[in-house]
Amino acid sequence: MPDIRLSYDDLRGAVTNLEYVATQFEASGDTADACADATAHDQLAGRVREFADNWDDNRRKFTTAADDLAAAIEQVHDAFKAFDHDSASG
Repeated sequence: MPDIRLSYDDLRGAVTNLEYVATQFEASGDTADACADATAHDQLAGRVREFADNWDDNRRKFTTAADDLAAAIEQVHDAFKAFDHDSASG
């Protein structure tokens, strides 16, 4: 069987980064509201909120995709680590 080389740290890093991305997508609606409030211009604030509202569906899709990918990579990490441990112990 050919050798398989994985970096557990790289896999954990990917999970951490994807979780961060998901968190940022979740928080971006709040950021848009704060930005709209800071414009001090009703029409511009309305356009910022409109953009944020239109983006909600896509943001949810990206958040779900990032969460799902993070979970899948974590499963790969755990499975290979268990396999590595079992193989080393005989």
